Amino acid sequence: MALFTCFFVLLGNGIALFIKLFLKIFCHSINNQDLCSPKKNLIMARVCQVTGRKPVVGHKVSFSNKKSKRRFLPNLQTKRFFLPEEDRWITLKLTTDAVRTINKNGLLTVVKELRAKGVTI
Repeated sequence: MALFTCFFVLLGNGIALFIKLFLKIFCHSINNQDLCSPKKNLIMARVCQVTGRKPVVGHKVSFSNKKSKRRFLPNLQTKRFFLPEEDRWITLKLTTDAVRTINKNGLLTVVKELRAKGVTI
């Protein structure tokens, strides 16, 4: 079915659509592995991996008391930790509050909670 669709697009609209469709089918066909992205565990969002803090929206208030929208961003830091139980380094994107949580509860308990939630580390 997919080859027939590719052949039909080639005859109808040209080689560019054929290549586009072929890459789309190829990238999604191999066991849900994303072969088109360069890094697998790249986290781009401004979200803390431990606490889940995100940017919130508020008002910027001028001297004349005009209000305009703005974003309050969390204080995110990229931090590397060494897990001696697994003998490897892990990199987490954390707020400074989460760093204090790791210092208080221990890295292993925080990692176990994250894995229970389904986060891959």
